[in-house]
Amino acid sequence: MTEALIDYLSHFQYLGLFAVLLLCGMGLPLPEDVVLVTGGYFAYMGYTRLIPTIITLYVGALTGDSILYWIGHRFGPDIISHRRLTWLFTPKRIQEINHYFHRYGNLTLFIARFLVGLRAPIFLSAGAFKIPYKKMLLFDGSAALISIPLITYLAYRFGGELDQFLVWLRRAEHVLIVVVAVVIAFFVFRFLTRRRKKAVMMEPKELDLPRGDES
Repeated sequence: MTEALIDYLSHFQYLGLFAVLLLCGMGLPLPEDVVLVTGGYFAYMGYTRLIPTIITLYVGALTGDSILYWIGHRFGPDIISHRRLTWLFTPKRIQEINHYFHRYGNLTLFIARFLVGLRAPIFLSAGAFKIPYKKMLLFDGSAALISIPLITYLAYRFGGELDQFLVWLRRAEHVLIVVVAVVIAFFVFRFLTRRRKKAVMMEPKELDLPRGDES
C-alpha cells in the first residue's frame, strides 16, 4: 500500500473506498485485497465504522463488475478483438478464459472474484456473450459476499498487527483457493444432482393399463 493511496482513502473515507474498489473491478492494476485491508484498517483506527465499510466495499465491487458487464453487453463479441483492448484481452488471457468457461461454465463468474488479472475480461466477456445479468450478479455477488466481509473483518480484527496480517494473508491465498474449489465442487454437484433428478422426472413412464379378459 502506497502512502499516497492511504492518504487519499483516509481523506475521502467511504467515498474513496468505493471509488478505488470500483476502479479495481474495472481493471485498475491494483489488487482488490489492498483496498479491502485498507478499509478494515480504517475501521480499526476509527476513521470509519466496520459494517458501513463492508457495505461500501461490497457495493463498489459489484458496481464495477456490473459496469464491465454492460459495456460488454453493449458492444457484443467484437469487443474481445477491439484494437484498443488488446492489452486486456491478450492471447494468454483469452486462452485462460476459454479454459475456465469450458470447464466450469457459468460458475466461472463465481471463480472470477478470486482471479487477479482475469476478473475484468471475464465480466466483459459475460456481457458480450449475453449471459443473463441476474445470473452474473448471483454468482459474482455470492463470491463477493465471502471474500469482502472476511478480509475486511480480519484486517479490522488484527489492525494492530497489520504487517503480520499481510504476511499471513499472502500465505493464506493457497488455502483460500482450496476453499473456493470446495465451494465450486459443491455447486457443481448440486447442479448435476438437480439436473439428473429433473431428467428422471421427465422420462416417459409405462402406463399399467388394465387388460380386457382374454376369451
